[in-house]
Amino acid sequence: MSLPWRMLTRRGRERELDHQARFAESRSRALKGIIDPYNNTLHHNNMLIESDSYHDLGIVCRDLVIDTDGSYTDVPKPAFFDPLAVSQIPTINTESDATRISLEDIMTIRKWRKTNPQYRSLSRQTRALGFEIGAAFRYHKRDEGRRKDRSLASIANYSQGGDISPDIIAEEYDPVIWQSLWWHPDAAFCQKTYLNLPHTMIVLQMTVELDDRIFQVEVLTALTIMLTLLEGDRFELHNTVPVMVISVMGRMQVRVLQFHYSREGLVVTKTRFMSFATDESTTIGLGVLMGLMSSKTSGNTKDPSNIWKPVSPPTTPTQASSEPPVVDPNLTASRRILQALHVGKYSSRAKRSRSKTHGIPDFDPQPPNQISAPTHKAQEDTKEQKPPGSHFAYPEQLFTGPPD
Repeated sequence: MSLPWRMLTRRGRERELDHQARFAESRSRALKGIIDPYNNTLHHNNMLIESDSYHDLGIVCRDLVIDTDGSYTDVPKPAFFDPLAVSQIPTINTESDATRISLEDIMTIRKWRKTNPQYRSLSRQTRALGFEIGAAFRYHKRDEGRRKDRSLASIANYSQGGDISPDIIAEEYDPVIWQSLWWHPDAAFCQKTYLNLPHTMIVLQMTVELDDRIFQVEVLTALTIMLTLLEGDRFELHNTVPVMVISVMGRMQVRVLQFHYSREGLVVTKTRFMSFATDESTTIGLGVLMGLMSSKTSGNTKDPSNIWKPVSPPTTPTQASSEPPVVDPNLTASRRILQALHVGKYSSRAKRSRSKTHGIPDFDPQPPNQISAPTHKAQEDTKEQKPPGSHFAYPEQLFTGPPD
């Protein structure tokens, strides 16, 4: 926790202003960087994204491999969600009247799903499965020993955070997310306000046949959440918004995708499909899914190096360059001074005299008011990692691939 401004020394104030400038610059760069993949994906001519289109869209896709206990087989780097192992999930408190009634409703729906022909439709299947997932995460009370009155959402410090629109997704993006009859957000969760963490989770109900390729709406949903939170004033010091998307599809299938934006581009990690078609696979899959949804937040979402590589100052005076530092002309005068200070152009005596003259500059980043038109700039070649193949540490009754 930083000291109050009046208690800082002159050098301490200079360092604090330098940190503020770095945070503001990294946040601004993140916003500008996210706009390109958003526009490119928005104007993509197919609702499915082929792997050979990732580079053009600014997407880096990797597989998220987990075992039957819900733990990462290969931990992604950086990891912003640390899943809870199935063995660590508190058991359901059946003494709660509300929980018992909800469980009875779920068992009734499962029975109807097997006998009622209406549940052969994809829309009925996704609604029934979405209801069961939401009840298990939000409403079922858990037995934690001393406490027996909290749900998994409360244990994982998640709250619904108001309405999806405009609190999670700004109203200007409503036509992008809510325009289709085939998919829509079902529920969204944010970390509790006092934690000041941008980690967000959203459940999508998608009345479509499962496909191993990424859907356009999955990417757009994550990007609109990032833009909404970065353009707002709730997370002023953060430059990274990790988003977890739970896609509920037809044939009682679910997969989890994790998104974040970095110097590589839009990084996507996705699991294989988890099957909820039978009672046995539902029991296993629901445990793994609840562990993922109850993930502990991790990673540093404020680090400027997430977005850009800071310039390292020379280690010795002999290594200092005589050429003037490269300064972005779009920065304000105060930011240019701080950038020059960091590179090492000015002496300590000049620093002291200038701090008395210029006072305290204001570093309020100016986010774009609207999304610009898509630009097709040449992007740097990114080393796209190839998927590890068809080998996954999953039981066959839990994870299934797309139909042939």
